[in-house]
Amino acid sequence: MQGETYQALAAEIIRIVESPYPTQFLDLRQLISDEADIKTWAASNHCIIDRLVACLLQGLTQWPYVLEIISKLATDIKIRDAFLQQEPSLLPSALAEAVKANSVPSRYSKASVSLLSNALPDHVAIPAEAQTLFVRLVQNAARKPSATTIEPIYLLLKGTGRLLLQLLTPEILGHFQETIMNILREGAGLSDQCLSLYCLSIMTVIAATEPDFRPTSSDSTSDFLSGTSGSGQWKSDVLQQFLSGNRASKTVQLVVLVVLAATRGSEAGTNANKSLVLANEVICAIPAEIRGNWCAANVAVIRKLQEKACAGDVSEVAQLLTLRFIANLCGTRQLPEKLFARVEATFTEYACVREANMLLNRNDGLDALADIVHRGHISNLIFSAISYITTTESQDVICLDAFTAILRDVLTIGVDKTTAQNIFTPSLTNGLMRLKQSLDNLSDHSRNHSSRFPAVANPELCIQAKTQAVAALVQTICRLLLEITLAGNGASSMSASTQALVLDLFGQSSKDDSSCQHKRPAALRSLEYVEQSATQDLSSADWRSTLKARFGHEADAIIQSVSKACAGLESRCENIEAPLKEATEKYRALEQQNMELSQAYAQMEAHNIDYGIQNHALEDERDQAIRELEDSRSTNEKLLEQISEIKSLSADRESNLRQQFNDLKGEMAAADVTRLAALSSKESALEDLRDRVGHLEKTVAEKDGLIANSHRALEVMQSERAALESSRSKAVQDHEHFVEASKQESETLREALKRLQQMVVTQENDMKAVHMNLEAVSAERDSLSTDCESARQQLAQLENVLSEARQERQTLEQSHQQAIATTTEQFHVLQKDFLSAKQKYQSELESHRTVVEELQSHILHLQSKCERKSAQIIEANVLRSNLLAAMGVPPSAMAQQSGIDTPYAMPTTLSHRSRSPSLSFAPQKSSTGTPHLPARTTSPSPRNPILDRSPPTPTSSSSGRESSHRSHRPSSQHPQQKSGLQTNPPPTSFASTTSFSSGASSIQHGPTPKRARSRRSSTQQQPQQQPTQHRPQREPVSPLKSRNSVGPMTLASSSRANTGAARRQTMGIMPTMMDDGEGGGRRSRKGEGRDRGAS
Repeated sequence: MQGETYQALAAEIIRIVESPYPTQFLDLRQLISDEADIKTWAASNHCIIDRLVACLLQGLTQWPYVLEIISKLATDIKIRDAFLQQEPSLLPSALAEAVKANSVPSRYSKASVSLLSNALPDHVAIPAEAQTLFVRLVQNAARKPSATTIEPIYLLLKGTGRLLLQLLTPEILGHFQETIMNILREGAGLSDQCLSLYCLSIMTVIAATEPDFRPTSSDSTSDFLSGTSGSGQWKSDVLQQFLSGNRASKTVQLVVLVVLAATRGSEAGTNANKSLVLANEVICAIPAEIRGNWCAANVAVIRKLQEKACAGDVSEVAQLLTLRFIANLCGTRQLPEKLFARVEATFTEYACVREANMLLNRNDGLDALADIVHRGHISNLIFSAISYITTTESQDVICLDAFTAILRDVLTIGVDKTTAQNIFTPSLTNGLMRLKQSLDNLSDHSRNHSSRFPAVANPELCIQAKTQAVAALVQTICRLLLEITLAGNGASSMSASTQALVLDLFGQSSKDDSSCQHKRPAALRSLEYVEQSATQDLSSADWRSTLKARFGHEADAIIQSVSKACAGLESRCENIEAPLKEATEKYRALEQQNMELSQAYAQMEAHNIDYGIQNHALEDERDQAIRELEDSRSTNEKLLEQISEIKSLSADRESNLRQQFNDLKGEMAAADVTRLAALSSKESALEDLRDRVGHLEKTVAEKDGLIANSHRALEVMQSERAALESSRSKAVQDHEHFVEASKQESETLREALKRLQQMVVTQENDMKAVHMNLEAVSAERDSLSTDCESARQQLAQLENVLSEARQERQTLEQSHQQAIATTTEQFHVLQKDFLSAKQKYQSELESHRTVVEELQSHILHLQSKCERKSAQIIEANVLRSNLLAAMGVPPSAMAQQSGIDTPYAMPTTLSHRSRSPSLSFAPQKSSTGTPHLPARTTSPSPRNPILDRSPPTPTSSSSGRESSHRSHRPSSQHPQQKSGLQTNPPPTSFASTTSFSSGASSIQHGPTPKRARSRRSSTQQQPQQQPTQHRPQREPVSPLKSRNSVGPMTLASSSRANTGAARRQTMGIMPTMMDDGEGGGRRSRKGEGRDRGAS
């Protein structure tokens, strides 16, 4: 819950923005003292920022104290941007007034610094007066060094440091550097600790913005000013020494001392928090190596700092900032587990997260957050964020934004596979179950969030702002969980239901169905209109005068703004004239240099002509030398050719000799392998025995070393005993001298004497124990010596065994040579057999190839004959249909003549002679090189639907013949077109066919599913070129019909033949195969033969 001050501030702002007329801002002036309340209100009520800014800008023309309110509100970047958007002349006018004022800490300078404390938008250029204000602030800080005078410089550089440093001359920057050094040197011993930290923070800002001082703003004016002679390439080498140079360790020591002073109970709360914030900023700018070296050298100071952070007399905010400082200074890996848990709590507890987001920079805690991520503690961050959304009743937008920023930093840092595997520790199952439950609660909360919102607007919080903050946090959580799942690669991946829930949450959060419940009042009326409305209505009042007065007021405001803009442009032009004059002077100097260079160029041309004449003479000599060189090269090439021939002959002889030598060497190597195999076992046993003897000798040497070390320890103990006795006598003498001086010292000396006596007794006992150990070691040494003698005897025996093994090796070599001779003879015999068999198989393979080529040529010849026959049959069918159509024979009579009770009947042709471009009869070769004959397509047996998944097409042979036949048949429904040849046939379906065999007495019909495929109809002018182009609008398709299915095509029945053409387009009969297997194939081929004879 927010405090009473924030509630009063929110209520007062609502009263101001909802007021229909301009009102006073005195109460608001008293309520905006806390910067945290301003940031909280701006984040929670961004919908009414523009309205508040408009009210303040209108009140600024009436009440001067409104500028103070603007100065305090402009610390928030959203409110500042609204001021600059609604009143672009606010910043230039404030800077102009600040420059005109005699005193530097004026209300105009405070307003200017507040407006420039954050980075300017890209479309806003920094005014030229900012340079003058910066110089005056530096001079004031040099006169009166304190935290109050140097803080505006820090804020100004933090907001616009990159642009401002580009505009300043190197002389001004050098003077500024010297001033900062003097303040840091003189103010190091003062009680105001913030002064030193502000100086170091300014150095940090300059170091962060220094790389070549390149311009970042897209405004053309700033780019032009950055290119003038005043913006030199200034380097802050002296200031860099305090951060990454020789003085960096002293900087760390100074910052740590300031933090220790700030954690005292007597230190003021505001100043202490400010010091800790600056300390965190400075310590993050120092390299990690320097920080680590300093921590290793000052362990006691670090321990004291950790005790201060855990002390109970420190405020919660100071404790939070101190813990973050320790994490940034030492790193979390070197911290104790208890202290690491407290540092981790600063990223998970709600209050800590909120305060850290408001006080610290976002980049100050990245190192600590990275350590938390690498340790696998991301689950705590996720559960904490989900718990804050689902369980907290009064949610704060600042806290929601803070959690979102932390999780986005985690995404920026990245989650590797090792980290993803340790996400839900210690138990992966329990962690995933807890995650599933948390996501379920979050999903329920996101679905029911609209019912929890009150119908009346809340002055402290905008519902739309809260909804957007919650949606941003949920989206970030979902993105992080998906990144963890991808990085885990299955090691700690979520279940499918959990992943679906994450995606559902991401989609729900993307829907922004909330609306702001604040009122939208009408535009404010001017003060003149308010005064006229407040007075009585006079009959003499004229609306023309009122309107004229209003327009005059608006014209004055426009003229004033234009005059301010012109004044700003004039000031910029004055600053630009100086570099232009310098440029003209440089231009004159360059012209003088150009004249001198032209004279020198003429002289160089005369010298060049002389050098050219000499060059031609040298080139003639070079040509003569080249000719002689070519002659010598020709003779040299002949000699080289002879040498190469001799080398090739020698190389061939040498290669033959090397090959013979390699063969002999390989045989010898094989023999050596067999010999060494027998010897290796004996040698391994000998090496094992030698290793054992060496080990025993090493143990004896170690025991000797132990004995020597014990003797040395005894001598050292004796010397220590003598030293202790001497110290004892000295202590007794000191005790006698200082007995009368102090009784306390005498008591301490007596206690020391007692300790020394106890140490002497313990050392005597240790000496006795050492003597006993020496005796035991000597006994062990005697036993080891006996073992060594026995091992030497075994070694002698093994050497005798080795000599016997060598004799056996010689016998094995002789037997091996005999085996080599026999195997070479067998190899020659097998080689001869292999060559003879190879010649035999090659001759057989050539004969098979000739046979295959003859068969391929025969197949091609038969295919060409088939194609010619099919073309003749098609032409005969077309001629027959044309003749019958010309004779006026109806389709029913044509069907009766053919013997089939169908409205359209046609003879069949060779089913395998398709003119479809999608079918090819070329012989195909298999992987072994033998050709495959094309499969016959006359068999009416159905193809396997699993093997043939291609859809039926109208390019098959039967479909082509039927479409060509029907395209030239006269239609009974159009008698007016009987006498013409170019008739439009009724649209038919290319799948509406009936399959039958010559010997079958029954025809099976069955409806088939329809498949809409638009086809382009063909005319009678092209019957042979495109016989299958007639395509109906819709056609039934059977799943059993394959691309190569054949047979005569008929319609469903004679009753349907007399229906209209529209019905023929949608009705069809799919043939069913009457014959299966080889028998059916033979019957269909016989029927086709009879059909061909009839045709």
